[in-house]
Amino acid sequence: MIALFDSGIGGISILREIRRLLPTADAVYFGDTANVPYGGRPAADIIGFSRAAVEQLLPYRPSVLVVACNTATSVAISALRDQYSDLPIVGVVPVLKIAAERTTSKHVGVLATQATLSSVSYQNLKQQFANGIQVLELAVPEWVTFVERGELDGPAVERSVRMISEQVRAAGADVVALGCTHFPFLRSALVAELPGVEVLDSGPAVARQVVRVLTNNHSLPSATESGRVTWLTSGPVKEFERYAERLLRS
Repeated sequence: MIALFDSGIGGISILREIRRLLPTADAVYFGDTANVPYGGRPAADIIGFSRAAVEQLLPYRPSVLVVACNTATSVAISALRDQYSDLPIVGVVPVLKIAAERTTSKHVGVLATQATLSSVSYQNLKQQFANGIQVLELAVPEWVTFVERGELDGPAVERSVRMISEQVRAAGADVVALGCTHFPFLRSALVAELPGVEVLDSGPAVARQVVRVLTNNHSLPSATESGRVTWLTSGPVKEFERYAERLLRS
């Protein structure tokens, strides 16, 4: 059993990548839609929400927990690892290291929530891997809202993506790192506005890390049939399940 949680629907981008590598694994996903978004909230609230999410998932006896939320990873993962020390916990961080390695212009963009950009863990990541690189940091909270309400295209999305893309181009960035798990669902719109710019997200790397953890713990699934996904949410259940299934298949 693989357990995941996010402030809402965005972490399904991580679950989607995990399912591509481990299609026979069972998974349980908790979307804290009653408290979304986490990005502008105080750290104490984010830690409290994250602990409550883990408590929802523990009865399923997961072999690994994925904090499928950049904000929760940046702010709360240390507290979670201290409290749940017997449970392997995998977090999500902006793929800044890869972006810094791949840029030829020495300019990269990071799109995230303000909480992620302001966190100590992100600042340490930038200091460690982005020396000599100009990093354009843009907080885009409206993209979380778009994805949560199922607005993946249309005039409002196009305007917002175009505005962000103009700033990326003006900065001379040739690589963009998506630092929020909601954002991959708008990736195609962003790519269309940024020809020649590489757009990276953390999903594939997180999925590979989950495989490594399960392999090391001898917990890889042995079933031959497609694994089952259980949906949990702090908000309306039926609406969440329908939308979650659609995003997982996208």
